[in-house]
Amino acid sequence: RRGAQAFAESLRPVLNGLQAQGYSQRRIVEQLNKNGVKARHGGQWSLVQLQNVLKRLQAQPTTA
Repeated sequence: RRGAQAFAESLRPVLNGLQAQGYSQRRIVEQLNKNGVKARHGGQWSLVQLQNVLKRLQAQPTTA
């Protein structure tokens, strides 16, 4: 679980930026795949994977 949390945290700035631009979750998945950002196990992103990462980030808000 620590690895999953660390992976999610590494994506926080990218995901926050895409969300700030008004991207839907589906569009974020498209952008991640288009830009060659690999999912945790090295494959392409799916909507469910993104939703899991977003839930993980919501459960651990930044302390900055």
